[in-house]
Amino acid sequence: MECKYFADCLFFKDEMKNMSAMASIFKSRYCLSDNAECARYKVSEELGKDMVPDDLYPNDLRRIEKLLLNKNKI
Repeated sequence: MECKYFADCLFFKDEMKNMSAMASIFKSRYCLSDNAECARYKVSEELGKDMVPDDLYPNDLRRIEKLLLNKNKI
């Protein structure tokens, strides 16, 4: 199932535009199948899509730990 954020995902519009092979792998794995494992998806769902860092890779789950921990402190 295609991720509901796929059409507006700045990562694929900006960060991956010159990396077509890698972009295809990421799209297949995170955007078109199990998007619940995508770091960008997780941040969008927990904090809102405006809180997703532009350069956050879909597989960068360690990085989002800090973002989500900060949410719990509010």
